[in-house]
Amino acid sequence: MSQFAPKDFWAHFFIQSLYRPFDCINLSFGAADRTKCSPKDVENIRFRQDIQNIFKKYEQKNTLVSIIDALVKNEIPYRAAEPHKWVEIAYAHVISGNKRESLKYLEKVEICCKENSTINWVKEIGEQSGLIKNYLLSDNLDKALDTLRQWQIYTIKQLHLTDLE
Repeated sequence: MSQFAPKDFWAHFFIQSLYRPFDCINLSFGAADRTKCSPKDVENIRFRQDIQNIFKKYEQKNTLVSIIDALVKNEIPYRAAEPHKWVEIAYAHVISGNKRESLKYLEKVEICCKENSTINWVKEIGEQSGLIKNYLLSDNLDKALDTLRQWQIYTIKQLHLTDLE
């Protein structure tokens, strides 16, 4: 039997990529401090130090390549539907200029989308990733990057994150 105590909580953080055309936040990747705490603990120095230790682990991952590696190795837990994970990794490879790796993960997206072709949001992901894949196959990296930038601007506006523009 599981129980829920409203006064107990854990500190979580999530990674939201901005290079996909989202109408809402998709908090797919993240981690948590599993030290059980109460609202009073937020003021507690020990608790804040525990949170800082979690983030120190990720401070070392300060390049796109190291983040991609952490996502592939599941060092950053994955919390959303499978096609999203492969899209995140594929598009990160596009940004880093690694066409071969990007195509490898876009192939995984294609497989997931074919298996779930009746779900509208999955079809949409398939169409978007297919567009990027076609640009890569025609050696048009600039067009792929431009498309990701356009989606980034759209996502930032949809999330009302005007300070990031």
